[in-house]
Amino acid sequence: MVHLVTHLGKGGAANNVLLSAIGLRKQGFSVSILHGPSDSPEDTRIAEAVDQGVVFHPIPNLCREISPVRDFRAFREIRILLRKISPNLLHTHQSKAGILGRWAAKRFKGLPVVHTPHGHVFYGYFPPWKTRLFIEIERRAARHCDLLIGLTQKEVEDHLARSIGQPSQWRVVHSGIELDEIRRLSSPPVDLAEALRIPADSRVFVSIGRLEPVKGFVDFLPHIRPAFEKDASLHWVILGEGSQRENIQATIEAFGLKKQVHLVGWVDNPHPWLAAADGLLVPSKNEGMGRVVVEGFALGKPVFAASVGSLPEMVRDEDHGILFDWENSEGIGGLFETFIRRTTTVPSQDSVRKETASRYSTERMIDALIDCYQEILR
Repeated sequence: MVHLVTHLGKGGAANNVLLSAIGLRKQGFSVSILHGPSDSPEDTRIAEAVDQGVVFHPIPNLCREISPVRDFRAFREIRILLRKISPNLLHTHQSKAGILGRWAAKRFKGLPVVHTPHGHVFYGYFPPWKTRLFIEIERRAARHCDLLIGLTQKEVEDHLARSIGQPSQWRVVHSGIELDEIRRLSSPPVDLAEALRIPADSRVFVSIGRLEPVKGFVDFLPHIRPAFEKDASLHWVILGEGSQRENIQATIEAFGLKKQVHLVGWVDNPHPWLAAADGLLVPSKNEGMGRVVVEGFALGKPVFAASVGSLPEMVRDEDHGILFDWENSEGIGGLFETFIRRTTTVPSQDSVRKETASRYSTERMIDALIDCYQEILR
């Protein structure tokens, strides 16, 4: 089988594709991955996949941005590789690879096609006209697909609400997490007092993600500012890089929070930071599955998150954390202070959170994928 993905840059989609390929190889499937270039590929996971016998085929012109010339070239490159490999099944991932791959597959009569969007761009990314364009393209592409896979039920519902695909086409397969690996990589936890040069009794909360508008970091700061001004022991660590770094830094300084909000930058292994933290903050404007939330649960961490995308499916009660609504922004500050109090006064429910994380194991994902493939290969 062939998996086609826009890129293998660090992030949830690349991890999902690589873990899927590795797991399927272990089950005896022949797997090739067609992919576009990336500035920061998942090198460790790619090397593991190569060791397992996964074959990689780069597509130089496959890029995330809309580029008619490069998109046409990528379409031709995909078609040539599909003809060369002659797979029994094509599984496309992400928007660009999904559109080009499904159109290319039309030329191969009888080739079953599965597509996983890995979230959506219905809000939080583009101006309305561009969002409408993407929705219409996805509607048409869905007609050339045997199955569509959502990472969560909410993702499926969001697509169906916009008439993308039919209910009979959709399945839910949670993105797999290597739980044992996360726990191994998290040890030993970072000494936050030493790393940040802060008092040992500080309460530290962590966010992990790209520094982009959709992650909500700049808009989140005004709402948590009062709590930080009242309590100098509070600290927020943001792990990641992106186009909004200067904007975030300027906002931190304008609010006088330079000593309490720390832009650490990109960290190859963020899990020791998360393991040492008192909780995880996820103020996104849009999320696919919210992989980082599952990773937080695997380490027993409570979560304060925006009620967007699929996060309500995971942060479903106060044992797991607290949700806030961007549409009711005046209440965010009060909910955040409640979250802080609960992390210090309520008995830990880390065992509950760890049990929830176990539902998102890689083994469960592979079993579910094989069921989907067998359904359309019969």
